[in-house]
Amino acid sequence: MGKIVDDVAAVAGMPKDGWVKVEKTATEFVVSTSDGLRVVIAARKKTDDPKSFNSRGMPIFTAGDFFLIAGGGLMPNTVASTWLFSTPTKLGELRTNARGSFEESYPIGENFPPGDHTAQLNAIAPDGTLRVLEVKVEIVAPEVAALPVAAPPISPSEAVTLLATAFVLIAASKRNSSTTSQMRTAMTQSSALAAGARRRRDSDEENNDNNVEREEASGDVASVKAGYANGASTGKTDLYRPFRLVVIDSLMKQLSMSLDRVLPMFARIANDGAAIRALIGAPWALLPIIGIALGVVSAFNTEFTVMIPALWIIAAVLVLGILDAFAGLLFAATFTVVVLVGGGFESANSIRGLLGISVFAFAPALVASAVRPFRRLSDGPDLLWNRIVDFVLVTLFGAWAAGGMYSALPSLTTFKPEHSDRIDFIHVVALAALIVRWAMENSARLAIPNRLQEVEVADFDDPPLMQQFASQFVRAAVFTFVIYVFIGNNWALWTSAALFLLPKITDEFASRFPNVPALHKFVPKKLTKVVFMMFVMTWWGGVVSDRYADSAEALLYIFVLMNIPGLVMDALGWFGRESSGWKSTLASKIAGIALLIFGFLIVRGVIVL
Repeated sequence: MGKIVDDVAAVAGMPKDGWVKVEKTATEFVVSTSDGLRVVIAARKKTDDPKSFNSRGMPIFTAGDFFLIAGGGLMPNTVASTWLFSTPTKLGELRTNARGSFEESYPIGENFPPGDHTAQLNAIAPDGTLRVLEVKVEIVAPEVAALPVAAPPISPSEAVTLLATAFVLIAASKRNSSTTSQMRTAMTQSSALAAGARRRRDSDEENNDNNVEREEASGDVASVKAGYANGASTGKTDLYRPFRLVVIDSLMKQLSMSLDRVLPMFARIANDGAAIRALIGAPWALLPIIGIALGVVSAFNTEFTVMIPALWIIAAVLVLGILDAFAGLLFAATFTVVVLVGGGFESANSIRGLLGISVFAFAPALVASAVRPFRRLSDGPDLLWNRIVDFVLVTLFGAWAAGGMYSALPSLTTFKPEHSDRIDFIHVVALAALIVRWAMENSARLAIPNRLQEVEVADFDDPPLMQQFASQFVRAAVFTFVIYVFIGNNWALWTSAALFLLPKITDEFASRFPNVPALHKFVPKKLTKVVFMMFVMTWWGGVVSDRYADSAEALLYIFVLMNIPGLVMDALGWFGRESSGWKSTLASKIAGIALLIFGFLIVRGVIVL
């Protein structure tokens, strides 16, 4: 084994009769070896500077660029490390897939002095020997004042993770089309309870369970749609009456009711903080004020650039939006206006970035409540169990959705601040805020049921059919606009848009399809469906990623093919809508929660199968 040198590259650990070949394209530096190793090195630039190589043939990187390394020919499922010298600095690690391929990007910080350096990859060849690739590179100082680091294009693995998160959340919150009438029945019964009626039917418990199979709500930044949990009063006496601002209560309730027929999502946003407003009274007015203040502070913090603000600010925005989506919406509106006045709109990417930041500011709570209500009426022997299940699902899926939205922001805004990889921190912050929100919602339901009924809009009417169609087309347009930043205008964009829209249109007519009870009985539902989708999306994402990892159009295939599992589950739901089902027992309930947690641990990579 020896070290073979060609031009500005060298590979150690090669057979003595081997060879190393260097090729250069317009933007990439490619190293190939006789034993099948192929490595591509390129700069992902934050500017439009076309110069990729210096006069000596060395790749050029500017402080703030991303160092992209990709290729194949290594031992499958092994870890490799990337370094930069003269001063030894580890850029990071990467893992090869089942085919021995790999792709990773590392930021080139300003701590690297301008001049010649050596990039080094330490990896394992298929025969188990060490391969050390060295490439001479030049780092140059930026010609202008340092800007936030440019976000790299989304990688295939990141795209798979983002889409898997979105489709699992859809599975968790998708309402079966056959339950519409049952949901209406359940809400009517809840209203009768508030009036003091005590009629019961044998199907009450089943209707109550159906009431929590909410409308669709995804975790990406392209679609947000939320149902609303019924929490009407049961005729109990309030334990206390906090000081209230009657004018504000009246205006917020009227705003929600007025928007319901025109902009249903915004009606629910306006009504989202009703329980907290009922619980604490007048101090609630501080939440919208804080939202406006954070919007101004964020705009100045980013110097009127559409990008993620400082970590403490974005964490505060997340907490605020979870406690009250209306306050989060005011943050988004204020940030948008101040950035616009400051000249921060430079391209369509600015609009996509603002869309992503805005959704992150108000959507996590709506997604959580769409998966499971923060509070609901319940009775019978399953009262405690229902509260436990609500708590687990609200907190887990709400925090997971927040992390998914946050992970997409760098690619949408095209800027990647240093804290953009703190997704685990975002999960923890969201989890804590959701726990507080759940506690306050249920405290309001138990302590001040009548005051709560005065403040909130308990039921929203179903929108007319034409409005539902219009809403679906608008969401599909937003979805198309957002994913354009990832894959551009091509066949995959419009195919993905069609796969996004057509199932939602078909849902409106699914009740006319023939029903197959046996299909409904054996198709995964509720918790089982969620965990099933976790496994399927994780497995399918790996299959698609491995199959197209080496393709120049990998992202195009991923954005199209990742729709297939959800489409199949939708189709099964269209024809399997009703059956006698399986009897729920304590053992099945505990197993369901355990299976859900197990699925989360697998998706998060804590458990590797």
